[in-house]
Amino acid sequence: MKGSRSFTKQAADEIVLLLGRTPGGKPPSAKALGQKLRDGGFYNSDFNRPAVGFGPDDFHDLVRQGVVQIK
Repeated sequence: MKGSRSFTKQAADEIVLLLGRTPGGKPPSAKALGQKLRDGGFYNSDFNRPAVGFGPDDFHDLVRQGVVQIK
């Protein structure tokens, strides 16, 4: 595991916002969004299968399951 499993409410809100953004198909945009997530300590690769993808609902599911904590 590369990232954190515990986030502040503000950090969690930012993660959900970033996960909900569509990069518009441009690789630099997707890379920039991914980097912002990693800068905040969130690596979606810690939680998903690469071919399936990861979005805001997936993050909320992790919180509901207790895998990710909001402090």
